[in-house]
Amino acid sequence: MATRPELIDGIGVRVLSWFNSLRGKPADAGLNKWRETLTQLESVSLSRGELGEAFGWSLFNWIADVACLLFACYATGGHPSLAGVTVAYAAARAVGAIPLMPGGLLVVEAVLVPGLVSSGMTLASAISAMLIYRLISWIFISAIGWVVFFFVFRTEKDIDPDATPDDNVEQSPQFSPDPEAQHEPQPEPEQ
Repeated sequence: MATRPELIDGIGVRVLSWFNSLRGKPADAGLNKWRETLTQLESVSLSRGELGEAFGWSLFNWIADVACLLFACYATGGHPSLAGVTVAYAAARAVGAIPLMPGGLLVVEAVLVPGLVSSGMTLASAISAMLIYRLISWIFISAIGWVVFFFVFRTEKDIDPDATPDDNVEQSPQFSPDPEAQHEPQPEPEQ
């Protein structure tokens, strides 16, 4: 589909016009954005091997996430079925995709706990497993991401706060939002 997006253009236009009729908007509202998205889709070029590799890593991520949830269940003393945990995980992921709260906060938990209870856990164990799972899979991973972000985007000034600028480099005057602040006049450039 990425090489021939025109195959889904007709379907997208029909779905968009139906959705617009429900909203009381003109049938072509959003059509330009839809076609822009299809144009972007054309720029994606993956070979079958690259596509298989991406799918493999994605599948590994899902399996590792289900394993994390299963280990959290066992850590709380619960003994749920693997199928029940997988269904609870899938339902939580599906609901978490709805952008109501960042990271699916509260929405994922509201689906995950009943799913774990239906897989054979007690309510207390399910709540504890959900808290452990969310702590590891959401908060811990986010904290690692922020640490990596700060190391990747740090500047030389951040590394050595006592570093002084070179005397040969002319510094630009500092901006102050205070209108009463005194500013040094800018020297006229020599010609």
